[in-house]
Amino acid sequence: MNKIKGVKIYREMDKDGEKIGEYRNFDLSIKYDSFFNKYNFILKGKGEYRGEFGTDEIGNITRMDNVLDKLPERLENTISKLKDTEEQFQTAKIEIQKTFPQAELLKDKTLRLAEVNNLLDMGKSEDISQDNPLLEEVKEELIDFLNREYDEENRLETLILYFLT
Repeated sequence: MNKIKGVKIYREMDKDGEKIGEYRNFDLSIKYDSFFNKYNFILKGKGEYRGEFGTDEIGNITRMDNVLDKLPERLENTISKLKDTEEQFQTAKIEIQKTFPQAELLKDKTLRLAEVNNLLDMGKSEDISQDNPLLEEVKEELIDFLNREYDEENRLETLILYFLT
């Protein structure tokens, strides 16, 4: 306790986390922050709790007391956040099991879009159309997506025939 009361901020205590004693059953370390030109304390138990030293000995004790006195409040907040996160996780697990409510509408709209695109492409000359590897890849990805979403086994050729007839 005497070490804590007598803590004076000196440059020779410039090491990272130099242990200077114990306070309320916590290891007390001091660390110099050269960026802000100030000294911070670290109270170590099962966790680390930090604060800033001032120039007044009694004020330093009060600062350390405040950090330790807020631990139950911090624990309560952490438990509350954990409960919220667990609830969100359970809700997400339930939601992921549900089917997409507009799956049939998406399928219909996708088929209609392909039909309209096919109609728009009818007037184009065959000379202009060239195989585009990126376009072919997109078509394959679309077929794969539709097959996964609707548990079907369509192939690109089948859909092309479907839209051309």
